[in-house]
Amino acid sequence: MIREAQSLHDECREALDAYFEKHPNPNLQASCAGALFKLLKLKPALTGKLNGWLGGLVYAVANDARNACGVDGVLNADFSAAWGVSMNTIRNRSWEIKRLFGWSYV
Repeated sequence: MIREAQSLHDECREALDAYFEKHPNPNLQASCAGALFKLLKLKPALTGKLNGWLGGLVYAVANDARNACGVDGVLNADFSAAWGVSMNTIRNRSWEIKRLFGWSYV
């Protein structure tokens, strides 16, 4: 069953808001909101756990224009636990998002 676009967007925003409530970073949160809109506009098949994609989105945006080095102020173990998926999943989704966005360094 395919979710309605608005329903998926709302679900994603709620999860991102919950993450940023625990790990405040207004600049990163605003950038992630824009990236989420861009990602959903591309209408990719978001297979697997949605939290893996959302963690990957935050990770990709936090590491924009540089090699992956984590999210400032959050240990990888805590970041992984916050999304309920492994760092391997987060990194893989981050790579897929960067590829979808056409970021040239991937």
